[in-house]
Amino acid sequence: MNKNLDNIENTGFNIPEDYFKSLEDQIMNTINSKGALESIESTGFEMPESYLNSVEAAVFSKLSKNDNSKVISIFNRRNLLYLSGVAAAVLLFFSLIFNNNTITIENINIELVETYIINEDLDSYDIAALLDDDELENALYLQNIIMDETLEDYLLENTTIEDLLIE
Repeated sequence: MNKNLDNIENTGFNIPEDYFKSLEDQIMNTINSKGALESIESTGFEMPESYLNSVEAAVFSKLSKNDNSKVISIFNRRNLLYLSGVAAAVLLFFSLIFNNNTITIENINIELVETYIINEDLDSYDIAALLDDDELENALYLQNIIMDETLEDYLLENTTIEDLLIE
């Protein structure tokens, strides 16, 4: 910076004494006097004839049709990943704080569990791997007695003669 500018004591601008104290009163007196406003014939702003008819064409003619300016998108991949991560963290935070639901056996929908087991192709070995020996011995499905007619109907519906003939 120029060192000569640091030593300036007088800016060269002078304001009369008590100018701002009386300025408001002078402006209000001018506005309140009816003669000052009535003597104004025009606002001082004029628009040429047919200006609004030709302004659109003039603006578009000055615009460059081959504008090769670089466009930077707000939603680029990195910003989108950051925003989605923050949104997921906030959602997880609120779900952990305000989630007071406890899952009990009474709340589980049996049809949903059955549908899950059927769709996931779980067999008896997969289910048995989740149970310990005491649970396996006391399992309800082991205590059910299969009727001969039920077994016979199942074999007739789901097997063929070739399956029965093979040892």
